[in-house]
Amino acid sequence: SPDEIHNLGLSEVTRIRGEMDKVRREVGFKGDLPAFFNHLRTDPALKAKSREALTQGESEVRLTMLAAWEESPLYTDRERAALAWTEALTLVAQTLFVLRITDSGIALGVLAAAQFGPILLLGPWAGLVADRSDKRRLLLVVQTLAMLQSFALAALAFSGEPPVGAVYAVAFLGGITMAFDNPARRSFVVEMVPTDDINNAVSLNSALMTSSRVVGPALAGLAVTTVGFGWAFLGDGLSYLAVLAGLWMIRREELRPAPVTPQRRRQVRAGLRHVRHQPALFVPLGLLAVARPPSLTPPTAFPLSVRRDLRGAGR
Repeated sequence: SPDEIHNLGLSEVTRIRGEMDKVRREVGFKGDLPAFFNHLRTDPALKAKSREALTQGESEVRLTMLAAWEESPLYTDRERAALAWTEALTLVAQTLFVLRITDSGIALGVLAAAQFGPILLLGPWAGLVADRSDKRRLLLVVQTLAMLQSFALAALAFSGEPPVGAVYAVAFLGGITMAFDNPARRSFVVEMVPTDDINNAVSLNSALMTSSRVVGPALAGLAVTTVGFGWAFLGDGLSYLAVLAGLWMIRREELRPAPVTPQRRRQVRAGLRHVRHQPALFVPLGLLAVARPPSLTPPTAFPLSVRRDLRGAGR
């Protein structure tokens, strides 16, 4: 079966590599086999030509590879990374922007409340919406709104000295989009891979999200100090095009959508009641509720410390 390709021995792997090398030559790819595999993940045209070449062969190895190939939709790690980094860049650039306008710690605290408050208030209902929706379509909508948020911030930055209330309003709308994006994106991961690969896919998604907390702030700081806030927000908005393109290119017929949750009354309350009676869920969620709020302090305190204590320059 196609799933058995993950449990092949050395001899079978050697046969598959030899067959794929033949496919590489048949489609006219000039690089070596590792480069061919890398291009297959990012080049839809090459993948289509290679799939056609596999269909021309009648060997058992080619038929097995073709069946296994059809197991995964076209959605690369690059789009997932772009999605994570753009979110982190937006949050950090917003913080630096408000600091430049107000030079106030209280203002940064209000900004954090505007950014993350909607997630706290709307999270359970947003998860319910994700369960009832086509997650790919929902992600297309929320990522489009996130792109418009970055463009709105760019317009405010180019205007000179915008009212901080306008930045709060845009940040609040961005928080609403994140509230709906988080459950949809996390649950969509398991719909894109075979059941046996779910653990790997979830781990990879977590690794990308963690790396975004390093790369995103670094990109935000570099962009703000080199080209200014307006161009930083504008570039951030344009980067969402890669995310939208990746979502749009997914072949819907190859997804494994979960059953749609039927609409009933008081489903959120029933979900909370279920968590309360399941220690395996209640304990980690309770620990997260205790540990998460203090983790929001550094994004507010560090910019102030750098500017006032370390005498860092702000723009």
